[in-house]
Amino acid sequence: MNVENIKLLRDTIAASGRLNMRRFQSNGTGTIFTAEETLEKFHTCGNRACIAGFMALLPKFQAEGGIVAIDGCPVMDGRHLSSVVADWLDLDRRFTCVIVFGHVSLDDYDFSKVGVKNAWEDWTADDAVRILDAVLSGEFS
Repeated sequence: MNVENIKLLRDTIAASGRLNMRRFQSNGTGTIFTAEETLEKFHTCGNRACIAGFMALLPKFQAEGGIVAIDGCPVMDGRHLSSVVADWLDLDRRFTCVIVFGHVSLDDYDFSKVGVKNAWEDWTADDAVRILDAVLSGEFS
């Protein structure tokens, strides 16, 4: 696992105060928010895969060659979404699919044991932070 990148992502999500996984980061005009824009501005529309969306906006991710696609998802070296998240955070791909999409069986991972009670589509910023903290502590290795 890439501890530095996970901590950076966790801290960014924690600072946002809001997590809405219902749509990707976009300002509705066909252009995307850039890393230079403030947290207050870029998180107001919410997104369906916020862990991936917030990662795409990180200046460090972009400095390492990552870009934000028109729909807000992270892209690097021709790959996108969960494969980029898995590689950049150095996490298991199956687990990454669960936290990015929620479409792999959530039963494989008991998020309630780290205090996450909400269904995937209703995760809050606090839920995402709890999950990333649990990853850092080895809970979901």
